[in-house]
Amino acid sequence: MLGFPVADMPGGEMPHYEPLNFTPSKHSHKAAPVPKTDAEEKPAESKQPDKVSKPPRSPLDISKIATELPCPPPDAIPLGAKNKSQTAVIIGYKRTVEGKCEAIYEPLGIPTIISNYLPGAPVVATTATIAAVATTSAIFAKPLGDFLLKAVKPTVKKVIKKIKAKMGKQTPVESVAQRRKNQRALRK
Repeated sequence: MLGFPVADMPGGEMPHYEPLNFTPSKHSHKAAPVPKTDAEEKPAESKQPDKVSKPPRSPLDISKIATELPCPPPDAIPLGAKNKSQTAVIIGYKRTVEGKCEAIYEPLGIPTIISNYLPGAPVVATTATIAAVATTSAIFAKPLGDFLLKAVKPTVKKVIKKIKAKMGKQTPVESVAQRRKNQRALRK
């Protein structure tokens, strides 16, 4: 008999994940110090007076990095797109006092909003035509089917009786009540 598999995980019963705490606007890049080589440690003697030397510039100049995110952000909804409820169109973006980038919406008219939720005219016409044909055929098919059934059923019974008689099978004799019942069923 096999048992249930057991997975022992360190750290407790329920595994969890802690995401990185990263805020792009507060993040700054710091260049790693450049290691000195032997040639730099021994300065060549020169006859010029010592000048205050600036530290070497790192390949990444921190002063040129933008501290604010662009407005609109790269993953923003494009201009001219509709909002989730399909009631307004995005016409632009603006930065708020808090520094957030928000979309500017222009509301749509009532007829436009209604047309967003209704199908087009060709779809409506096709569906209406299919419904009309199905209803009409159902109305006319029922009486026509009943008429054909009444016309064909006695003929089929007679043919079956003749086939049984030719094969030598005796048909049971029906009582008067059974014959009346069959006649009444044919009139309906």
